[in-house]
Amino acid sequence: MYARVSREPMYQIYESDVLEEMEIGKSIKVRDGDDITLLAHGLMLHECILAARDLEKKGISAEVIDIWSIKPLDENEIIKSARKTGRVITVEEHSIIGGAGSAVAELIAEKGINAKFKRMGIMDVFSESGDPRDLFEKYGISKEHIVKNSMEMCSD
Repeated sequence: MYARVSREPMYQIYESDVLEEMEIGKSIKVRDGDDITLLAHGLMLHECILAARDLEKKGISAEVIDIWSIKPLDENEIIKSARKTGRVITVEEHSIIGGAGSAVAELIAEKGINAKFKRMGIMDVFSESGDPRDLFEKYGISKEHIVKNSMEMCSD
């Protein structure tokens, strides 16, 4: 288990009835898409939603899935989406070492899913404290970085 304390406001993504039906081990598909899968949780989910809107304007259809339950992961939904889009990016405001991205990478590799994959998160560095927007930019996890990485992955 790990915890983060952020100063960034949490954005309302779900209505209360959705929150009442959340089930441990199940993800929530926030947006349907065909070209790339964006997997995130917490604050990064909002960044992925914003990135998906920008990508849509550029002709890229991004599926956004809230993997709020990291252990256990919703293996079926992740596999289904990875097979559909063939491209997966995980985004987390956490170290990529041993984080959600690592768990998804293991799943994709062990199940033999043929999909391009990238983890976005904090590299192996001592992180800093500061304004969340500045830190998202510094560590490459802002909406703009998600759009850039998605476009690069979709152009290959």
